[in-house]
Amino acid sequence: MGPAIKTKFLALGLDVVAAESGLLSEQAANELVASVEQIDILVANFAEAPMTGPVQSILNEDWLNLFDVLVHPLMYISRAVVPQMLARKSGKIIAVTSAAPVKGLANNSAYSAARGAQNAFIKSIGLELARSNIQANAIAQNYINNQTYYPNEILGNEKFLDHVRRHVPTGKIGAAEETAEETAELAAYLAGENCRHMVGQVIPLAGGGSPSNRCSDASYGYSVVTGQAGCWLRRCCSSICTSGFRLPLPFTSSPESGRRYVSMRPMQRYGLPAIG
Repeated sequence: MGPAIKTKFLALGLDVVAAESGLLSEQAANELVASVEQIDILVANFAEAPMTGPVQSILNEDWLNLFDVLVHPLMYISRAVVPQMLARKSGKIIAVTSAAPVKGLANNSAYSAARGAQNAFIKSIGLELARSNIQANAIAQNYINNQTYYPNEILGNEKFLDHVRRHVPTGKIGAAEETAEETAELAAYLAGENCRHMVGQVIPLAGGGSPSNRCSDASYGYSVVTGQAGCWLRRCCSSICTSGFRLPLPFTSSPESGRRYVSMRPMQRYGLPAIG
């Protein structure tokens, strides 16, 4: 996806310095940053083929290699570029990661761990740097046609296509060129001046196949209804899942229809912000 983002940024009139090396060392990252006078936008796009197999078969060298290629370089280059962004109180950091660890991926625990570390890193530095007007976010991809993860050869496998139809709401693998352009458009937004209030977010670009904040059952099925009576959360089940734990919900009745809804104000008792 790197070439598509580069092309998009050049079309927007930005000066782009593309590093083809993997930045596998602290020295390489520091030298790259030193060679560029000013970096306003950092796009970190590291990729490595997953080491597929059960957990008991993970080799130390495979585990370490995934972290050496995916995780450590993201930290090296971010650490090297942040000081100048802090000095200017301005900057954008965009990591192209994976949506696989959002749900987990059986027989790919090493890969999911490395990609999950990337996502956790971006979420944390996004919160850390937000007060300095630096926005750090990630584009988390999955189910996209490319030669590293979903090559052309697998697209004709009926068993795989059945898996896609069952687990990806769009029912398909994202086409290489179309999804590359979609990724580039999203990166351009995250790098633009209009993106000011989005920080520390891992945005899945996966056809809905790896939704974030999803519970194991229907407890995420809510819709917000607004009106003169305030803000109400329509009941779809008896509890809501937030950050991995379940909360009983205080129900009330809408004064307009008499239907039962969840009032958001009592959620303050759980330390959650009131809405409406």
